Amino acid sequence: MTALRTPVVLSVFDRPDAVRAVFAAIATARPERLFVFVDGPRDARDEPLIEASLAVLDGVDWPCEVRIDRAEANLGCRRRWRTGVAWVLGQVDEAIFLEDDTLPDPSFFRFCVEMLDRYRDDERVMMITGTNYLDRWRDDEQSYHLVRVGGIWGWATWARAWARYDAELDGWRDPAVRAAIRDHLGDDEVYEFEAARFDAMLARDDTHSWDFAWLFTRLAERGLTVVPAVNLMENLGNADGRGIPATAPTARLGRRSLDFPLRPPATDEPDAAHVRLMAEMYRMPPPAPPRSRRRRALGRLRGAVPIGRFSRSSRS
Repeated sequence: MTALRTPVVLSVFDRPDAVRAVFAAIATARPERLFVFVDGPRDARDEPLIEASLAVLDGVDWPCEVRIDRAEANLGCRRRWRTGVAWVLGQVDEAIFLEDDTLPDPSFFRFCVEMLDRYRDDERVMMITGTNYLDRWRDDEQSYHLVRVGGIWGWATWARAWARYDAELDGWRDPAVRAAIRDHLGDDEVYEFEAARFDAMLARDDTHSWDFAWLFTRLAERGLTVVPAVNLMENLGNADGRGIPATAPTARLGRRSLDFPLRPPATDEPDAAHVRLMAEMYRMPPPAPPRSRRRRALGRLRGAVPIGRFSRSSRS
């Protein structure tokens, strides 16, 4: 089997069983470079689990340069992902990212490689994801499409895109940025829902949600995400109660395979219908007067599965 030249990144913490499953998928791709970052323990109970997770890497039995970045103290998921991604993309121009509970179909790796190559110089495109929250969408017509939002259960990006990452959502305080995001999304209901999430993140001391800031960055930059026509990822974290609710549609998503050669969409313009269907599937708040709409959206944050919402791979 041909080795994968694009670097693969794995985030691990306290789930050695899940790490074994994801590592087995990585092993089939045989990446030439594997980056691993891990948060520091919160207390003594985490230490043996972290060591067991890292011990899985002893299974590398193909030519591969393995680099490990261990935090000395517990940073929390938000800071650890921010520093971990920066650590990787400070050394390479592009990479494929997996959490310790995001299990990819084998076709995921080739899909990422081809899309990284196709859109490398297209500044509009900021991310490739293996997740299709609709399970499948227009797969009888094309292999992928571009959207304005997208999940990170298996994703890839370039250093040029991550360099714009607004970790603190500083831009959200600017009314002009808010207006630009509303215009970019082109859907007032979706905008109000995302706005409620960004407001909530700024209102609390959030040590977990690094992904909200990444979504905000892409929206503020009018960025696009490449989404496969079928879902390529399974989230193992949904099985142990740490992820999204078991009753949520995404909790039941299974992996599918993507056929090659890929069939490009007829246009590289974003697919607005995909976002609208996601909004309807996840029962986002119906249109309402602005004052009540924002309050209603905030009230649903705890139980809904919002667009771009990602389950966490660790308790950090």
